[in-house]
Amino acid sequence: MAKVEGMGEPVPDLIQRQVHGYAGYSVQGQRRETDELLRAHLTRRLEQLAAKLGGAVAHAQNLGAEQLSEPLARLQRKVCTICGGLQAPAYLHSLFFDRDPLPAQMLQSLYESELALLREVGTLDEELADLEVASLSQADLEERALRMGDAVDAFNQALFERESLLLGDMAD
Repeated sequence: MAKVEGMGEPVPDLIQRQVHGYAGYSVQGQRRETDELLRAHLTRRLEQLAAKLGGAVAHAQNLGAEQLSEPLARLQRKVCTICGGLQAPAYLHSLFFDRDPLPAQMLQSLYESELALLREVGTLDEELADLEVASLSQADLEERALRMGDAVDAFNQALFERESLLLGDMAD
């Protein structure tokens, strides 16, 4: 089982702490449910973040600070687009769900991608937790938006890598 370097704890256990019911992908019969649970968890978290971003956009607009709201609105659109992709992934009919067993390296890469997804959602949540649009200058808001944009881009990259694994060549 894949372990986090320096921690000695299996990655699926780390994911299971955040995603209730997550069983990993070792057992063929649990793969679809595990995938659905992870996608539902990520979608819920991202929808919450999109709502927070929407509130920050509205607050900035109410303050008459359109230039402050635009970076946040762009992020909100990106997050909403990602949510749509999570709800209708292209890999639902891939061989991943039927092949048994899966190569150990593939499982490790998959778990690491999923852990990265959860980590980036956490980063976004932290950035939004104390976001006070009214107290930020344009430069500070743009810097915060850049950090959040980096987290969204890192999430999107991990999601792409995960989907590539699920769609890709299943040869050992």
